[in-house]
Amino acid sequence: MLLLPKEFNENEIYILSIGFLMVLIILLLPRKFSDEQTILILLFNFFLSATIDNILAGPSFDFYDIMDDPKFEVMDLFIYLSLYTPSGYLLLYLYKKCVTSIKGMIIFLFLSIGITVIMEWVSKKFNVYNYNEWNLYYSGISYFFLYIFNILFFYILVNNPKLKN
Repeated sequence: MLLLPKEFNENEIYILSIGFLMVLIILLLPRKFSDEQTILILLFNFFLSATIDNILAGPSFDFYDIMDDPKFEVMDLFIYLSLYTPSGYLLLYLYKKCVTSIKGMIIFLFLSIGITVIMEWVSKKFNVYNYNEWNLYYSGISYFFLYIFNILFFYILVNNPKLKN
């Protein structure tokens, strides 16, 4: 059973606001992917983020906690659905729209990592993340690999003839 937050404070308000904004951005963007591609991108990012957080923030490593409680609560699920999942979609949307060369891909990758680290830093100020054995440098490295996985997944999707727009 999902736990409710112990108290409704700045981190829940921040997450609800940013989550609403992210979902709104995704809904307002012109379509770049087929319905099947969109669903797969969203599912891929949901499971990728949930798996990585479960490994890194779970009891085995306990590098950080999300929100008020180390236990999984309803706001954690909201973060996965309204922040992480749309962020992955937005990354691939912008990648498809903006990247036309290897040099462009490298610039895009590091710019995306930088923006995400800044967003995590802001989120940390709102107590969304509570680091135990973690810091933003580790996050930057993690985002590098997460975004590479996303880009590889993108190429699998766009090169699959059954999933064309």
